[in-house]
Amino acid sequence: MATNRGYGDKFCNKFLENVSKFTSEGQTWLFNTMTCLQDVLVPIANKEVVANCSTIETTAFNSHPVCYVNSPPGVCSLPISDKIELLRIIGISTQALEQVVPVIEMCSSSDFQDIVDALKISDLDLYLRILLIISG
Repeated sequence: MATNRGYGDKFCNKFLENVSKFTSEGQTWLFNTMTCLQDVLVPIANKEVVANCSTIETTAFNSHPVCYVNSPPGVCSLPISDKIELLRIIGISTQALEQVVPVIEMCSSSDFQDIVDALKISDLDLYLRILLIISG
């Protein structure tokens, strides 16, 4: 589990180090999202839910799209500058992009068109999947 905690710590610290690069709306979203992501794990931490490392990892990763979209004001409505900063911080790894697809599915078709157009994704299959989702 140290690896998974390290993953979460790494990105939490990266967001905190770069918080000033977000608009005030983006900063509000960022802190609300961090709280949401932590709240999802509280039942496991309080031992209300019995979980092994795999369950904790799955729970944590599955919570990202919902927290990103539902934490006010919601990633879908953030300005393009915040979306670009978000992607700059998380990077374009397979694991990160696997989270992008559900977020885009949860947003309206136009909310992420600007960011997808700006991305230079080397994974053609994933790029096509994103375009298909956006084009509705």
